[in-house]
Amino acid sequence: MPVPLQTMRVYDVSPDDYFHHPAGDSDRVATHLLKMTGLDRKENLRILEVGSGRGNLAQALFQLGHQVTGLEPSPAFFRKAAELAGPEFRQETYEETKVEGQFDLVLFVAVFEHFPDLEKVLSKSFCLLRPGGKMCIVNVPNAFYWKTRLINFGFKALLRPFVIHCSPLHPPFHFYEFSKKSLAGMLQKAGFKVERIWVETGHTYRYSWMYRWASFWVQKLGHGEIIRTVAIKPE
Repeated sequence: MPVPLQTMRVYDVSPDDYFHHPAGDSDRVATHLLKMTGLDRKENLRILEVGSGRGNLAQALFQLGHQVTGLEPSPAFFRKAAELAGPEFRQETYEETKVEGQFDLVLFVAVFEHFPDLEKVLSKSFCLLRPGGKMCIVNVPNAFYWKTRLINFGFKALLRPFVIHCSPLHPPFHFYEFSKKSLAGMLQKAGFKVERIWVETGHTYRYSWMYRWASFWVQKLGHGEIIRTVAIKPE
């Protein structure tokens, strides 16, 4: 899997061209994420969103009554986010951020798999969280995704020396994919207590009977596209 040596080149594009989902979904996503972490009944949380993109999710969390800081290294994405009122946006990488204080929630949404040094990222998160604070990692690629395994079986049957891992097959490439065991092990090694970890379909907010049926089976069999986890810093 070719990985660009200068990852930021991937994000030197129009934010509106890069993101294909509507910004209007952010209110629903924000509410869902807080409920997922068990913090939906809390007031005035201090939240750090790592990789805030256009800033829509950070703004939605702010409008729910929380103090939100968004980190976004891409100049194009940061300029777009800075147009929004409410959250504090900083054009910084997570590894080099100078943000101070302790947070109630550190949030990674489809971002965690793009860091080359995950130990450094987890150590940073542990330091920035208050005791009892939570980290939510959403939508990392599942190594046991059924489509990936099916394609790899096809390559093997054709005696081809290839495997498809670390999807997608287009920029921005993922540095890592995970199993529930490997992700939980990394979190525990960094000092976190894993509160919840599960496999999902990838179609998170489509609450239809088909989604509920698919979600039940991918969680039961562990072959869904993505993994989510909520971890807590012990008090």
